[in-house]
Amino acid sequence: MKSKMNDKIKVAMNLPRGLIVEMRDSIKNGDYKDMTSLIEYAVDKLLDKGSTADEQIFDLDSLVEYEIDVTGDSPQHSNWSKRGAMKSPPIHIEPFLDLMRARNVIDIHIDNYTQSLLLFQPDKELWGQINRIFPIKAALRGIYAFIASSFTDGYSDITNFHKRSLLAENFGVLGNLFAQSDKEAERPKGLKMSTGFPIGLEYRLEKSTARYLDHYCFTLRKDNSVDGALAKMNFIKIIHDDGVGYKVGITEAGYKFAKLPNPVLDGKTSDLTNPELQTLTSEEVDFLLNHLAEYYPAELNGMKKLLNNIADGANTPMELKHRMEEYLGASQSKNALGTMVNGLVSRCADLSLLYKKKEGLHVTYYVTSDGQSLINN
Repeated sequence: MKSKMNDKIKVAMNLPRGLIVEMRDSIKNGDYKDMTSLIEYAVDKLLDKGSTADEQIFDLDSLVEYEIDVTGDSPQHSNWSKRGAMKSPPIHIEPFLDLMRARNVIDIHIDNYTQSLLLFQPDKELWGQINRIFPIKAALRGIYAFIASSFTDGYSDITNFHKRSLLAENFGVLGNLFAQSDKEAERPKGLKMSTGFPIGLEYRLEKSTARYLDHYCFTLRKDNSVDGALAKMNFIKIIHDDGVGYKVGITEAGYKFAKLPNPVLDGKTSDLTNPELQTLTSEEVDFLLNHLAEYYPAELNGMKKLLNNIADGANTPMELKHRMEEYLGASQSKNALGTMVNGLVSRCADLSLLYKKKEGLHVTYYVTSDGQSLINN
């Protein structure tokens, strides 16, 4: 059954109960604005990658609050392990954390002349679901640890980045460690260290890990172009070696950024519950802004445009979205536009270029002195 309403199509879907719960939780965690934007993004990704695709009917957005019990002997819950979904990984995070420390970032990187696969839309900002910078740093350190400890030629086979790989499992454990630390430190939603990382158990962790690898590391598209934060920011390159296949290497810029000390990754595990712990240093922020100016001006220009609009008075979510519509592309859907604006806001906040003030349901954005300096340059 479907009906036309304001250029939207209302569609009845058959979805597993467990999947509905994961969708609802993802929205509550801030990964998506609502059910409509989640479905829209998922379908876009499915069609873009050339993939191919028992009965209760709900309005999609109402599912955010709809409570469904999938505990006990729910059929979907009992089938998760048969489908190969992750359970809590039977590995310890301490060895991985130790390998991720700056002291273990050795001088392994590929030169600037190595040919990489083409980037997807290099003239566009990062996708809005990439809403933090710290997970990018952690992803880079994790890949560095994996390559440096594998005695390779500086490259890693692309199969090592599968959502059920050892590297992916480590990222899942890391995300859950951060989530537990957030809980103990009582960090508010906007300051959670675990934001962007894979969290949860079993089915949720598998989906969350796949999203993390796609967004914060890289994803290889059906047209053989590469998307994802590390790739688009020129911290890694994906190459095709005839007779071998696809391989992943770290660039010189990636090496330099990975080498910079980080308060979380280079601190003590016991410090993770400190509510005042910062996820990025001013040195890391300065490096990133200079790096973006040289290697990814589209992202930096998007930040400057956003900050300029806020400084000019478009300092509420609705006003800012309206002001950014023409710049980001009026042809995209309202949900996609909102996702892009929200992503830019969150990344700017992570870089201390703006801050948010919330009074009840009202949010106001303010440009910091660092943000104003960026605008003026």
